[in-house]
Amino acid sequence: MALDKIDYSNKLKNVRNLWREGDKKIEEGNLREAFSFFKRIIAYDKKNELGFSDDAEFILGYIHGKEGRYKKAISAFKKLLNRYPDFEKKDKALYCISLCYLNLDKYKEGKNALVLLEQEFPHNPITKSARKLLEKLEEL
Repeated sequence: MALDKIDYSNKLKNVRNLWREGDKKIEEGNLREAFSFFKRIIAYDKKNELGFSDDAEFILGYIHGKEGRYKKAISAFKKLLNRYPDFEKKDKALYCISLCYLNLDKYKEGKNALVLLEQEFPHNPITKSARKLLEKLEEL
């Protein structure tokens, strides 16, 4: 069921406010509080009708990784990519997954994520960083 214009407008306004507050908390370094804002966005926009839930899920993975919860970050990024296979920041999600695996000393999995990134996004700027990282992994 599609949202009517007024309902859509109100939901969009609420989600944008939540996003601003979440961003502010990230800028302040308060990742724990930011996490709750992005969780609320996902709950509010369950079907991604407003186009924010996918990005909010990415932020949750980022926060997990930033706080050293690499297994949770990997899980969040994989869930995101399963739910939204055409996610516009898939390249960044794959790179984050690889970094999380490497931080867990799971070099094979990290390398696999980097290879996938290189295959799917050969001309992407982030792939340049991935190639450098792959070269370092080859030296191990």
